[in-house]
Amino acid sequence: MAYEAARTSEVAYMDEVRRLFGGYKQGTFDRLRLQPGHRVLDVGCGPGSDARAMAARVEPGGEVVGVDRDEEMIEQARSRPAAGTPVRFVLADAYALPFEDASFDGCRSDRVFQHLDEPERALAECFRVLKPGGRCVVADADWGTLTVATSLPALTRTVLDLGSDLHRNGWAARSLYGQFRSVGFADVDCEMSVAHTTEWAVAAWAFGLEHYAAQAAERELISESERDAWLADLRERDRAGTFFSSIMGGMAWGHRP
Repeated sequence: MAYEAARTSEVAYMDEVRRLFGGYKQGTFDRLRLQPGHRVLDVGCGPGSDARAMAARVEPGGEVVGVDRDEEMIEQARSRPAAGTPVRFVLADAYALPFEDASFDGCRSDRVFQHLDEPERALAECFRVLKPGGRCVVADADWGTLTVATSLPALTRTVLDLGSDLHRNGWAARSLYGQFRSVGFADVDCEMSVAHTTEWAVAAWAFGLEHYAAQAAERELISESERDAWLADLRERDRAGTFFSSIMGGMAWGHRP
């Protein structure tokens, strides 16, 4: 299956997660209200798939600029076919965007803020580079809402709480609305949605369940036998066709006055 191959690299992982759970992305594009001639920034662009999708909406005369701090991601983005599309990719940090004030009509970031120690600082940079009236949309997961059906609730709470805490900003989605308001965006709004899977193999890597269980045992929050029992319960549910896991994600948007 594709998710097995996706374990081999971060780029493949991002591509596969986009395929499985990327239905919300259209909503992020729509809320930017892209028009021909717009200049748009994609912060944390990864391998560039979303930047290319937006590029078609700003033609003719527009441009999409994707930035990422990971050299491998930028190399991948630049290597993928993009002939004739108004898109380019720049190695840059979300905390120090290398662009002039008020130079973009739109700014977007997707599944990046969960990795940031100072998400509001990155959002302030998005605000800075937007023109007056320019729109910003940020989407991310809320790892504190991760669920899994199991007959071992106490173990589950321990494992999933750790999983959220392993992210720099595990409650990213629920924080976005307040951050947009604090930075100064106007007409701020937000939306939450749920992604789910009924396959253990998908949840084990895409939602991190197997990794969180291993980390909980390594940190002695649970015993190794408890870890094994928890994982066995989930695998048995998968064999029985009763496995279920879900997580909430959210987005917030607004414009620079």
